[in-house]
Amino acid sequence: MSETRATGPSSVGQAITATKKLHVGNLSYAVNEDQLKAMFETAGHKVISVHMPRDRDSGSPRGFAFVEFASLDEARAAATALSGKKLGGRPLQIGESRKATGIDAQHSAAAKKRPPRKGPPRKGPPRRGQAKAPIVVKRGGPRGTP
Repeated sequence: MSETRATGPSSVGQAITATKKLHVGNLSYAVNEDQLKAMFETAGHKVISVHMPRDRDSGSPRGFAFVEFASLDEARAAATALSGKKLGGRPLQIGESRKATGIDAQHSAAAKKRPPRKGPPRKGPPRRGQAKAPIVVKRGGPRGTP
């Protein structure tokens, strides 16, 4: 569902590879998915989905989101119309979404390919969050006397 154009450097409305999904950056941590979807829909654009990645440890938003549209033209129109508009007191930075590259893509691809671990438990120091093995104290004096 992508289209290639020979244009200059990537910017809103002038991307090398076009997609129906937009990356929305510089989001306030107080903004939620419903507010973001409402902002795009009040501008007259048909939003299919909104995804706001969250930090896996704290569960708080990471400050960006992905918004998917019904068509490529709607995505481009939304990007040009709403780029720089304020939401939650911060100006939005909107660009076309790209496929993950680099180390993040390698880690996610490797995690998907890796089969579940079988066999005996892992040896070595316990991982964070795992219980430590009980310490066994042997009593007795020299030469095995109690």
